[in-house]
Amino acid sequence: MGNHGAAGTSNSGVIFGGVNPAPSKACTQEYNGTSWTNGNALITAVGYNASAGTQNAALSAGGYTPTIVSCTQEYNGTSWSVGGALITARLAGQGSGTQDDALTIGGGSPAKLSCVEKYDGTSWSNDTALSTAKTYNHGGGTGTATFTAGGLAPTVTGATEEFTFTAAVTDCTKTYCTTVGTWSSGGNLITCRYFPGAAGTLNAALAIGGRQASALTNTEEYDGSSWSAGGSLIGARFGAVGTGTQDAGLAAGGLGPSPFPSLSSTEHYNGTSWSSGGSLITGRCYVAGAGTQNAGLAFGGSPPSSGKSCAEEYNGTSWSTGGALSTSRYIHAGSGTQNAGLSIGGYSAPSFLTATEEYNGTSWSAGGALIKGKAYHSGGGTQGSSIADGGYEAAPVGVSSAVEQYNGTTWSSVTSLPIAKYDHATTGTGTEALSTGGYSGGCLSRIDLYTETTLYPCTYCLTCCLTTN
Repeated sequence: MGNHGAAGTSNSGVIFGGVNPAPSKACTQEYNGTSWTNGNALITAVGYNASAGTQNAALSAGGYTPTIVSCTQEYNGTSWSVGGALITARLAGQGSGTQDDALTIGGGSPAKLSCVEKYDGTSWSNDTALSTAKTYNHGGGTGTATFTAGGLAPTVTGATEEFTFTAAVTDCTKTYCTTVGTWSSGGNLITCRYFPGAAGTLNAALAIGGRQASALTNTEEYDGSSWSAGGSLIGARFGAVGTGTQDAGLAAGGLGPSPFPSLSSTEHYNGTSWSSGGSLITGRCYVAGAGTQNAGLAFGGSPPSSGKSCAEEYNGTSWSTGGALSTSRYIHAGSGTQNAGLSIGGYSAPSFLTATEEYNGTSWSAGGALIKGKAYHSGGGTQGSSIADGGYEAAPVGVSSAVEQYNGTTWSSVTSLPIAKYDHATTGTGTEALSTGGYSGGCLSRIDLYTETTLYPCTYCLTCCLTTN
């Protein structure tokens, strides 16, 4: 066959498609440096297709079927799957780079093209165009540094053009020196719940109590994939402090079973069972917390009114009075440690708060304000890298899916939750978080996982910034 795509090396190569002779082909063949073997067929038979990648991570883009197409197909060394479609359908263009960082350069549609598109493993975007439209061009390189030579433009040409990453960048600090956050679904809780406590990390989390019609005692443990039953709380509670780790969790305060008394009791988890700890000085609910089992922090909450501003510190045995919040609040979020805590938003009649306060182990000071005031939300992370997700915002928004991220100075918007929800619990970090349970038209058992990926190394981007700005 001819006019096919190809990828890989001399000892680990792959060819696919082709159209000489007609019709377009779907076959794939792999080379081991000595002989060829058949691989699984393309989903769509194509010829004159652009190609990139390796034998086990190849890319076929565009081509002829016998119409000019925009389809992208990805090979994993065994089978082909559908990738993101090209913006401009084309044939006889050049491909360069890898499956997750590729370029298509020029080609015909049927007129000769100057446009260049860049692939990130999911979708194509337009990049800096060629100086001269051309087709049947060839070259090599990566998704950030390549060349194209020869081709028809409109007659046979020997011209060579070089592409570098800096030529495509218009604002590298925002486009290439940032991270992209995504939410995905985790394994559902065994028991749906709202107002739970949470502790631990993305792959070793704890869901503590919460409520349905009444307060719950059951605890569940997450291993990064699914939940299993843990030891039951001594006393049912919801709206409590939840902090620590999966094997050293802390639950304090909250509301008990009907008639929903405010609690002062504290419990410790050892990875198997709960035991009693020292009681809070001021029993309260809808309280936020931070820290660990032996160095915990509880702040804000209601009732009584004094609970809305007071902070208490835990040493693993007993609670002592800490510095009071500057702004009293409850149904707020907390994160960080005992000596570097964060109080995020909340409610102080009649307002949803934007105020953030930072604790240094002695006193609270003003931090950067949330973009939107919110309450009934949740938060996780450290004082210098936290997340605040979901909750209630002032009308007309109501129940919110908005997520904000704190860098120690300011809050910024990041990718929203898949659904709007409130009364949930979040644990983890500002870049790897687990949002547990909550309420959205009913009690939720769903888990939402937040992770971030760097688009390009910032060290590389720093170079491009210096050369373009």
